[in-house]
Amino acid sequence: MTTYRYEFDHKAKKAVCPSCGQRRLRTYIDTKTGEPVDHKYGVCDRIHSCGYHFYPENPEPYISKQMNQPIKRTDWRCPPEVVAATQHSAGNVFAVWLVSLLGDHARNALRAYRVGTYPPSQRFPGFAGAMVYWQISHDNLHRTGKVIPYHPNGKRVKELGSKWIHHMLYGKGMDELGIGQCLFGEHLLFARPEAEVCVVESEKSAIICSIFYPDKVWVATGGSENFSVEKCIALQGRKVWVFPDVGMREKWSEKAIDIEVMCESLHVSDVLEAMGAPEGSDLADMLMWEQDGGYINAIAAQGVGLFPKKRESELDLSGADKHKPINGSTPISLCIVDEFTDEAQGLVPGTIANLMKELRPTTFTFSEPDKQRQRIDAWSAAVAAPVSPAQELLNRPMVKLLVDTLGLDTENYKVLPHEPH
Repeated sequence: MTTYRYEFDHKAKKAVCPSCGQRRLRTYIDTKTGEPVDHKYGVCDRIHSCGYHFYPENPEPYISKQMNQPIKRTDWRCPPEVVAATQHSAGNVFAVWLVSLLGDHARNALRAYRVGTYPPSQRFPGFAGAMVYWQISHDNLHRTGKVIPYHPNGKRVKELGSKWIHHMLYGKGMDELGIGQCLFGEHLLFARPEAEVCVVESEKSAIICSIFYPDKVWVATGGSENFSVEKCIALQGRKVWVFPDVGMREKWSEKAIDIEVMCESLHVSDVLEAMGAPEGSDLADMLMWEQDGGYINAIAAQGVGLFPKKRESELDLSGADKHKPINGSTPISLCIVDEFTDEAQGLVPGTIANLMKELRPTTFTFSEPDKQRQRIDAWSAAVAAPVSPAQELLNRPMVKLLVDTLGLDTENYKVLPHEPH
């Protein structure tokens, strides 16, 4: 999570804005001294009519041009018959892939986001079975939909790219039709008004992350440039966590300054960089596929997951093991299993063996201050016997070491029979 010297003083009452004269100014606090700064510094939360922002380290205040530009909101909605034509799952390549991995949890997530399947078309033959990510706004109507084809392994068909369904049908752009975009998953914000909100870039990531962390509402901007005040209006008054793709954190942190004004709180996470995630990867990649662990072992050992009580800058990462395992790499899902099993209420039904089987064989690597690098082939240890009682399995030395390292609560765990691949 990015740390700034000056942050909003959430305990203080709003001050009078020097620009518009209204008591709508959110003031800053100096995190080094704990003292509030002069009330000429702050951000006016009259987002569209004032836009005053004076950061303590800036030489002079400025009025955000973006704030003063009227936001285009239109009444155009996708015709119901078009939406209805996509409301079937038969042949949806992405849905088949996700359900094969996560079963009913995937089905429930796809149903919640009300995604569609692009039907066979003579004009766009390569898009038959493509995912339609509908943008459904607060009025519960469909503004437009992004159509993305996938390979059976869950990867995008990059040669075809993506298309907007309104353009596929009418050959017109958003401005021409008068379409105002919204966040993917925005309709879920109004269904769960008290839940904390997580923002990611891709629609696919929002769906996958919602399965692993169902207590949060996951929304997607649909592109790195779409993390903006205009598109994030629905986040007003919410507690927000932002997870940029690797390489976009600095840019999104800058944009977050304007967006934070309208939120109860907003935190831009740098957990992916702390893990050593490769450039361009996102949170869903770290949850679904094996990646190099980087700092994740040191972070997990100090009790910090995606929603840390500590800031990453406060962690001791001096002993972090950045060595790439010999026989594979560490899936982030294993490292934070103690976090998401509780929150997902049985997503991985309390079984170490089942977890390791579903996430594929891997070598788990970790560091300890007084020991050489140790490697645990946890998967092999867990499934060495065709059937093993839970306590016997958990008492095996290597598995016990894995369990102790992750701090897992094994009281209610059970072990599933191993099915050879």
